[in-house]
Amino acid sequence: MCISLRIPWEFRLEVDPGAGVALARVTMGYNPPDAQYQQFSKGHKNVAGLTSLGNFFIQKMMQLGMLIEVDHMSYNAVEATLTLAEQYNYPVVSGHSSFQELAWGYQTDTQNIHKCSGEQNKTVEQVTRIRNLGGIVAPIANQGDVRDVGDVIPSLKGKVQASSTGSATSWAQAYLYAVEKMGGKSVGIGTDTNGLAKYTSPRFGLNASVKTGQTPGTSDRDPQTVHTMYPKVLAIWQKWLAMQGNNTPLTRSYAGNRDFDINLDGVAHYGMLPDLIQDLKNIGLTDADLAPLFRSAEDYIQTWEKCVSRSKTL
Repeated sequence: MCISLRIPWEFRLEVDPGAGVALARVTMGYNPPDAQYQQFSKGHKNVAGLTSLGNFFIQKMMQLGMLIEVDHMSYNAVEATLTLAEQYNYPVVSGHSSFQELAWGYQTDTQNIHKCSGEQNKTVEQVTRIRNLGGIVAPIANQGDVRDVGDVIPSLKGKVQASSTGSATSWAQAYLYAVEKMGGKSVGIGTDTNGLAKYTSPRFGLNASVKTGQTPGTSDRDPQTVHTMYPKVLAIWQKWLAMQGNNTPLTRSYAGNRDFDINLDGVAHYGMLPDLIQDLKNIGLTDADLAPLFRSAEDYIQTWEKCVSRSKTL
């Protein structure tokens, strides 16, 4: 049994604390919301979909057997692209996904607008349409702060340890959601490591004084904030020292003279993807849970094969 929370778009442009909107206001006189955006419940939705040129472009991609990526589109553009794809039974890819049903409610759950649902989040209906087309969904590596997948799919309640924002626990919630909605296949991982996107964060935070057993001093180098944070970070460090399990630790990753530990550094580079897989096991995912991920390369190939096959009939 699945429960749909039906969270609408709640991302509001003028609430965004990021630099993008501020820069646009100064350089382009941009002042959201305006006629480009439709107010939807508590949030904003781009009124633009596919233009006539965009429609033509998508159809030409199909004729060429290309993979069509439906992220970085407005909601209306995704809907129009999926409708075109359905006309020709042509699969599409959501290569670095996040999901509307795992977003938090603005004001009711969080004051951070970036934790709320926006057009970048795929709806459950869109994921279902991608599945029916034989496409691919790949949750982005850093999911940020998402709700427990058990809130949406009760059978998965407690499957993952208590979430640590942006870490393996957050990705596991999104991954399990995608596997359920995609029918157990065609689910990969969207690293999106292009210099801008965040990678998977560590599950543990450390402070040098905590590691060495030193307590904060009273100098200017240890202001009140350090004293406030010290007991909280100490508790995290003590949990880290108490880690246990049956998984044999991996050989530490080195790049030059620098070593990396996923527990402290997160997934710092591609070479630490094996560490991420092990961390997913550490937090409760089994080999059976991870089978779709390990099969995803073959699923990608089969999706592309279907694209090429369909292109010959267009």
